[in-house]
Amino acid sequence: MTSLSSLQVAIRADASSVIGTGHVFRCLALADELRRNGVQALFICRHAPGHMGDIIRGKGHGVQLIPDAADWQSDAKATKAALASFLEPVDWLIVDQYGLDARWEEAVRPMAKRLAAIDDLADRPHAVDLLIDSSHLPDEAGVYDPLLSPETRRAIGPDYVLLRREFFEQTPPERDHCAVRRILVTLGGNDPLNATGLALEALDDPSFANIQIDLTLGLANPRLEAMKVRASAMPNVTVHVQSSRMSELMAKADVCLGAGGTTSWERCYMGLPSLVLVLAENQRDFAAKLERMGCARNLGPADRIDVDQLRGALLAAISNAAWRRKTSQNGRELADGRGINRIVEHLQGGWPNMESPV
Repeated sequence: MTSLSSLQVAIRADASSVIGTGHVFRCLALADELRRNGVQALFICRHAPGHMGDIIRGKGHGVQLIPDAADWQSDAKATKAALASFLEPVDWLIVDQYGLDARWEEAVRPMAKRLAAIDDLADRPHAVDLLIDSSHLPDEAGVYDPLLSPETRRAIGPDYVLLRREFFEQTPPERDHCAVRRILVTLGGNDPLNATGLALEALDDPSFANIQIDLTLGLANPRLEAMKVRASAMPNVTVHVQSSRMSELMAKADVCLGAGGTTSWERCYMGLPSLVLVLAENQRDFAAKLERMGCARNLGPADRIDVDQLRGALLAAISNAAWRRKTSQNGRELADGRGINRIVEHLQGGWPNMESPV
């Protein structure tokens, strides 16, 4: 098993005003944990609006911005140029980008001793040594059979959720599921469909006057200032911009209205009953799966629900203590908070508790 402190790791992930921030944030969780073990990761990101380079640097990680290429060949060329700063191939190149597949991975392979892909969709082939997918269940691993080499190791299922340390280092709160006193609204880093505006309109109603509302907004949100002004007109709303206290906000909340992306796992771990709005096509299947597993209620695409429907869904969640209790329990049973440590062990080469793929 390789010592972590001797590893060189690069991460190819993007954020933008179009695709959101989820890929970079989950990779930041992994990079933060690697750094605690003496590994400094280099992020390679496209120079697109909302790329989060400043946030990554602010967390103490290196960033190399590459042109916002429209094709995988140009992206691979730029990625290889960024990796040329290393004197030898990096130990791991981790890619978390839905637009890149086996062709890109084969092209950049000379620059890395091992490749890992983080995926949720299982919609394209990969040429990697390790495939990480926390969104499919272990008994769904066969979906990757036609997409991977038989030698590719698979870390599939909620056991591999990349939770940030602020979550997994604390014990989820005990919830009484009685009266709803606090609602958390957190609808993505950039909220391309303005679901936040829809939520504020739905919550600006006497039915919610005695409920405190915490609203999170990302710095990449193009309507940031307008949403702050709108929220300031509601006396029971507190705005949190690029909050570093998400675990605290989730612990205090009784119900959440959230996006259908990677933060859904954080809500599951915290046992926070949630209503989910789909903000992007790649969230659609996951949001539906969360409802099937009893971990959330899926409200569907944010641009296909009106104010009255959203208000009704929120009021139904508030009045249904049994649903909140069961949803909280189901989420807690799925996410145990140790996923990121399992992935770190995989990167060391130990492949713990993992069977070879069929």
